Amino acid sequence: MDRETTAAGVVMWLVLPGLLLLLTVTGARGVGPAWRAHQGSGTSGVFTVVSCPEKGGCPVGTWTSDDGRRRLTGVHLHDGPGGKVRPGAVFRALDTGDPDGVYVAHGDAYQFAIFELGLGAAGLVLWLALVVVLRRRASR
Repeated sequence: MDRETTAAGVVMWLVLPGLLLLLTVTGARGVGPAWRAHQGSGTSGVFTVVSCPEKGGCPVGTWTSDDGRRRLTGVHLHDGPGGKVRPGAVFRALDTGDPDGVYVAHGDAYQFAIFELGLGAAGLVLWLALVVVLRRRASR
């Protein structure tokens, strides 16, 4: 067996299903919190931007509940305003149980989470179907 065949096998049998499983789990984990935020439910508070990724994406910062009893640090703001956000900017946000982030109320982050979940699950089903087909061919 040559190196190309071995590399293709590793990608096909280890990397691909691992990535598809990661997509599925990430999507499944994010659907609930994102949907609750879309519905406007969760603990209300203020998100303060600490840093912004160079190439866009979710700003990172701290979130403090309105009553001051709860504080999250190093969390992302999902569904935040588009464009460049500067450190120190403040936004209203909801904590809906996502350990990595808070959400702007009534946003659309749930759509991406559903897409991620669907893509990962569909990919896993197709990968498993391919495994079954290849095993049947090999047993003949």
